[in-house]
Amino acid sequence: MNPGKTIFTLLLPALVWGIFPTPLPAQPVRFYSEPLDSDPGWTAESDWAFGQPTGEGGCDAPNPLGGCDDTWGYPDPDSGYTGDNVYGYNLQGDYPNGMEATYYLLSPGIDCTGYRSVTLKFHRWLNVERRQWDEARLEVSSDGENWIAVWSNPLEGPINDSAWDFLEYGIGSVADHQTAVYLRWGMGPTDSEHYTCSGWNIDDIELWGVTPAPTPPPTATPTSTPFGYKTPTPTATPPPSPSPTVAPVPTATPTPSPTPTPSPSPSSSPTPTPVPTATPSPSTTPTPSATPTMVPTASPVPSPSPGEPVRIYSFPLDSDPGWTTQSAWAFGRPGGGGEIPGFYPNPTYPHTGYNVYGFNLAGGYGAEMPPYSLTTAPIDCSELVKTRLVFYRWLNIERWERDRAAVAVSSDGWNWQTIWENPPGDWVRDSSWQRQEYNISSIADHQTSVYVRWVMGPTDEFVNPSGWNLDDIEIWAVPAGPTPIPTATSVPTATPVPTATPTASPVPTSTPTATPVQTCTPTASPALTASPVPTATPPFVLPILDYSGDGTSDIAVFRTVSGLWAVRGVTRAYFGSSGDIPIPGDYNGDGTADIAVFRTTSGLWAVRGVTRVYFGRAGDKPRPAEWSGDGKIDIAIFRQTSGLWAIRNFSRYYFGGSGDQPLEGYYSGLPAAAGIFRPASGLWAVRGVTRLYFGSAGDLAQPGDYDGRGRWQPGIFRPATGLWAIRKLTRIYFGSSLDSPVPAGYGGDRIDRIAVFRPATGLWAVRQLTRTYFGGTGDLPVSR
Repeated sequence: MNPGKTIFTLLLPALVWGIFPTPLPAQPVRFYSEPLDSDPGWTAESDWAFGQPTGEGGCDAPNPLGGCDDTWGYPDPDSGYTGDNVYGYNLQGDYPNGMEATYYLLSPGIDCTGYRSVTLKFHRWLNVERRQWDEARLEVSSDGENWIAVWSNPLEGPINDSAWDFLEYGIGSVADHQTAVYLRWGMGPTDSEHYTCSGWNIDDIELWGVTPAPTPPPTATPTSTPFGYKTPTPTATPPPSPSPTVAPVPTATPTPSPTPTPSPSPSSSPTPTPVPTATPSPSTTPTPSATPTMVPTASPVPSPSPGEPVRIYSFPLDSDPGWTTQSAWAFGRPGGGGEIPGFYPNPTYPHTGYNVYGFNLAGGYGAEMPPYSLTTAPIDCSELVKTRLVFYRWLNIERWERDRAAVAVSSDGWNWQTIWENPPGDWVRDSSWQRQEYNISSIADHQTSVYVRWVMGPTDEFVNPSGWNLDDIEIWAVPAGPTPIPTATSVPTATPVPTATPTASPVPTSTPTATPVQTCTPTASPALTASPVPTATPPFVLPILDYSGDGTSDIAVFRTVSGLWAVRGVTRAYFGSSGDIPIPGDYNGDGTADIAVFRTTSGLWAVRGVTRVYFGRAGDKPRPAEWSGDGKIDIAIFRQTSGLWAIRNFSRYYFGGSGDQPLEGYYSGLPAAAGIFRPASGLWAVRGVTRLYFGSAGDLAQPGDYDGRGRWQPGIFRPATGLWAIRKLTRIYFGSSLDSPVPAGYGGDRIDRIAVFRPATGLWAVRQLTRTYFGGTGDLPVSR
């Protein structure tokens, strides 16, 4: 650090992240192995060959590094690391002087589809002079034409292996999810005046990666309800008396019956009239008591075991988090430059993923340079204790007396405390990614805005090595204190949809009932604040399923067995029948969602009060959206067998195919664009917009406008763990394998809220907004 200078840093606005514990990463598995017990037939140029090495070459003098005539280093092995055979350059001895080109051993294309964080592992026995005279290299490609350097021998100092050496290189930035990945080892060029050596020998080549299978959740995540508070259970909150086979099991609102009515709630907030119920059938379900059990709205977030930190925040740098950079600090792919005698260059690959933060990604830091910083956005640690900073580092720098690098932490963005500096009297020379962990609890615990920054400089006028490279930055801590989930009002409504005898006319109502609902947490203040509405107005308004015209997505269900549509607090109607697919939307442009169904057996589209038309055929998937951008939902289908997209009276084209999930949406605003998600590989492809990898097999694609910018982002819900991952925005845990994801604009601010519907109980939980009971087993949510 430079105590004589004050550094002013422009800080970004606070980012919002959930503080739910993050599970440990999935463990990699070996998905490719070539032990070289038999000849795999790889492409071998010049003297590259498959077979048993002969133990020749090199120098057999007592001190082989001293050289023997015109050779140098140790001889080849006389067998493989396992078995007899290897691939090697000149199995009978040394490589020659005067090689003018690089000659390669080239693997065939290896299928890495569905694997991320791909790692190459192999055993090496290599002897070669320093790179300024003779060269050895390792490269990787995803197309067989454009090659990325993974490793090359250093400029200063030879490689002298006298035994098999195990090597491991992360190649995920090139190989992840690729259908054909090529590896090649190069020998040459070599000079014509110095020593020769025994060269390359390689054996037991493997590729490892993280499989698409979901990661089991950590014990920190509550198994019954990971929403941060207790969920009502049938024993704590009695269910209604109608038969549980059709109606939801738990409820917080007793239905009209001879049983006593709960006493009025301290809150005066009324709730909409419940959907009329049918005559209750005999049931063994307990009858509500006169005083329903109170359910707390929040409870502490547990940790795996008392006092043991868990991962709270993770910044894998797969996308740019937008942190504040000064001078040559930058986000991107490292370039491998900056090598000088005595130090290692920048990496050519991240620790994981595709990008890093680094100081001058193309080379070394500057001479006589003042300190420059990379500074995070503020991180909320208000409910955390025993906070720790974890990250991976690739750093090369002179000793502290000449050049300086530091890590500092602040709880206000102005007063900084240094937690690490490069040591005096010693160089830092990283040739691989190094995990770093620092205890920052004295600065960060219980603080609402914690900043971390990495500093490069000041430097002197002499040597300038490659400097900082950073990846996979994490905050670990023990969650402490409650994490409340506020509701829109202090009276969480619980309006179940029990069975009813179909009537000729629905009974819509928005008039509050006279019977109050028991509050979950009586408070003096009748209303809690929902999630804040962004001050910025989206560039355009995206469609939502608003049945009432109030600008809010409504909680609603479609009961397939009877064709019942029930919209909470708005209406109920019978439209459609068993086997129909609900396809609600604003088909006439009047600002409210229309009840509609698609009949899979005949291709019938029926929009209540608007139209009936046949479009498509059996097996087609209905894909209604604002395809023309005229403010009305257009009729459209996706034919999975051929990849056909057909928009009625508008367009027809082919995009995607069998195995793809259609995901039309507003990825670049209005109008809608055709998109697909390929679970086998995590591929997202949006026609004319983008193509990327996000998620894996077992994930449920959930794109939406989660930040209010008027454009959808790719997102996934992982049922096995309750993980929600929104690309370039957030990763949180909300829900479980019992739940269906139902994100929508419930807050009235045109921002999609993370939410789940639990069919077994009829629970709707909208993160940081509300939870209520509506619907039950067999019902389909129709809120977007």
